Amino acid sequence: MNVDLCHHGWARQFCETCMKPGTLAAEHGLNKISALSTQVGGGHYKDFAIQPVEYIHKNKIPFIEGCAIKYLTRWRDKGGIEDLKKARHFIDMLIEMEQENA
Repeated sequence: MNVDLCHHGWARQFCETCMKPGTLAAEHGLNKISALSTQVGGGHYKDFAIQPVEYIHKNKIPFIEGCAIKYLTRWRDKGGIEDLKKARHFIDMLIEMEQENA
């Protein structure tokens, strides 16, 4: 028996003798897997007590600030110094836009 995720985020279980590949788990009474419990493109957020997207969403943090938070949170586990530069870029953009609106 294999367990996989379909493109809808559902767990799908299949084996060559009892189910066809791609059968959705919901068709067999199984539950949908939370989007927060999966990660596309690595696992650099999964070990945090709270993922950056949860923190950003629950605190209603705007886009630019959220991007900086994302890069500052993951830099040690994913992009290294490059992620710090990306965070700085978003902060610099925010400073420029706020100064223009002041």
